[in-house]
Amino acid sequence: MTLSHDEANARLLELVYGEAAGQDRAALEAHAAACARCAADLAALGDTRARLRAALDDGGPAPP
Repeated sequence: MTLSHDEANARLLELVYGEAAGQDRAALEAHAAACARCAADLAALGDTRARLRAALDDGGPAPP
């Protein structure tokens, strides 16, 4: 399975949340590994998720 850049970029959150499986996951991971823009977006999304998780775990303010 090959994804276009736009298709892969629109589905990066599936990787962040562990929702992609099988061939979909492999295709997304392959695209992100070969595409600097998607790799950066994936890293930023993962960092944002980690920061939100840490804030919630520390009793920080609830998101709106």
